[in-house]
Amino acid sequence: MTSPLLIKICGLRTSEDAMAAVDNGAQLGGLVFAQASPRRVNLREAHKVRDILFGNAEVVGLFADNAFEEIAATHNAVGLDRIQLHGGEDDAFAERIEKEIGLPVLRAIPVATAAEAEAADRRHASAFLFDAKPPEGSAQKGGHGVAFDWDALAGYKGERKFLLAGGLTPENVAEAIRAARQHSGFVGVDVSSGVERGKGVKDAGLIKAFIEAAKEA
Repeated sequence: MTSPLLIKICGLRTSEDAMAAVDNGAQLGGLVFAQASPRRVNLREAHKVRDILFGNAEVVGLFADNAFEEIAATHNAVGLDRIQLHGGEDDAFAERIEKEIGLPVLRAIPVATAAEAEAADRRHASAFLFDAKPPEGSAQKGGHGVAFDWDALAGYKGERKFLLAGGLTPENVAEAIRAARQHSGFVGVDVSSGVERGKGVKDAGLIKAFIEAAKEA
């Protein structure tokens, strides 16, 4: 039996965002704690989102080059289910997260070529998130609304599961799924800017459309 496609809505900032995600069947919700992101939430906002996600979707905390102590304190304050590392963290850092905080690590890997996808399997993580590379000089690591060439996924030969991100929208997610599901490791999709009506402002209608399109694919 084929496992259901995992759908992650990232950059949730309000209770309304979270309700739109869970009401339409998203299994993962992302809270951004990366310093440079316009989608960054404070602890008060994070608690409101988590209250909606709890029992309905996995709560993923996204960090990018945050200090280990900050990640641990955020988990203790909010109660995360998974840590997403989206910066330049090394393997020792990812391993420390899993050993000392006790949460699985979803490792974002910027990809432009098949060789970069192939190299991912040498990184430490419980699962990967293949994403587009940020524009040159950008401090923000993700959420730019830019897709990469999905043919590059053919380079990945690993057995660890991965989600596909980077420029996904309700209009192109079905095509992305068809390209990615040729690999046995593909388990889901991740979207942030593709379901926004403005930078960092989610649109419930776009969230619904994205999830419906992903499920139909």
